Amino acid sequence: MDLAHLRQKLSSLLAEESSLMKVVMGREALLKGSIYRTRTKCGNRNCKCAKGDLHIVWRITKSEEGRTRTKSMCKTEDIERYKRLTNNYKQFREARARIVKIQREQVILMNRIEAGRRGEYGLKFGK
Repeated sequence: MDLAHLRQKLSSLLAEESSLMKVVMGREALLKGSIYRTRTKCGNRNCKCAKGDLHIVWRITKSEEGRTRTKSMCKTEDIERYKRLTNNYKQFREARARIVKIQREQVILMNRIEAGRRGEYGLKFGK
C-alpha cells in the first residue's frame, strides 16, 4: 500500500474514532447488566400457572462484587427505563472496544507511514 492509501486509511480511522468518542463522552446513565423476559410459576396451587399457563416476568441481572444478581420487576416504566440504561451500557462497551481496535490499527498505519517516509531518501550508513 502506498503512502497516499495509508494516509487515507488513517484519516478514515480517525473519523470513525471521532464518531465513536461521542458515545463514550455522552452523558446518558449506564447500567451494567441485562434485562430479559421469562415465564415462571408463582407457587400458588390454585393459580393458572399451576396448570401450565405461566406468568410473564421481567428480570434484570447485574454483576455486584463478582456475583451475578437477579431481580424481578413489576412496573412497566421500570422495564423501559432499565432497557434503555442497559442498552446505553452495551453501546458504550461496543464503542470502547472498537476504539481500542482502531487505535491499534492507527499505530500500525503510522509505523508504515513512518517507514515509507524514511525510505524515500535512501540514505544508507555503512562501510
